Parts: sequence; structure tokens; C-alpha cells
Amino acid sequence: MEEIVRAKFTQNADLAQMLLATGNRLIQEGNTWHDVFWGVDQKTEKGENHLGKILMKIREELRCAN
Repeated sequence: MEEIVRAKFTQNADLAQMLLATGNRLIQEGNTWHDVFWGVDQKTEKGENHLGKILMKIREELRCAN
């Protein structure tokens, strides 16, 4: 998943700028379908948020590359 997300943001400058525009804010993949691996269940507020963590990692990589 990390490789795919990295490709998405390194191959599209507009998306990269939108990700960078989030600054240092927490990125959380909130959902209502109870996915507690990739995101956080909005009803229970529980989840591992792996997609959010990947996005924050890629954001930092983009920041360091600029």
C-alpha cells in the first residue's frame, strides 16, 4: 500500500501540493464501514489508521524532497 500511495503523490504534483498543505496535522482515515486496520471507525473512534500513517510518512518525504 505504501508503494502505491507514494506513486500516487509523486506522480501528481497537484495531489502532492494538497498533501503538503495539510502541514503537520494528523491525517486520519475515518470511515463508517468499521475498517479498523487502514483507518478509524468513526462510531467507535478505534482503529490503527495505517493509511493515515502512510500519508503522513509520504508527506514528510515530499517535504524533505522540496
